Amino acid sequence: MGRNKFPSKDRLLTWAHLASLRQKLEVDPKKPQFFVTVQGLGYKILP
Repeated sequence: MGRNKFPSKDRLLTWAHLASLRQKLEVDPKKPQFFVTVQGLGYKILP
């Protein structure tokens, strides 16, 4: 079985919510300091 070339709806929803949080809470959303992506694991919320 191969990987689906399109992201699942759950993954897209997660990306959308995280982007919204970054826009609202980060000083510079393109260089996040609070909501960090951890390659291969997911997301990490830093204090």
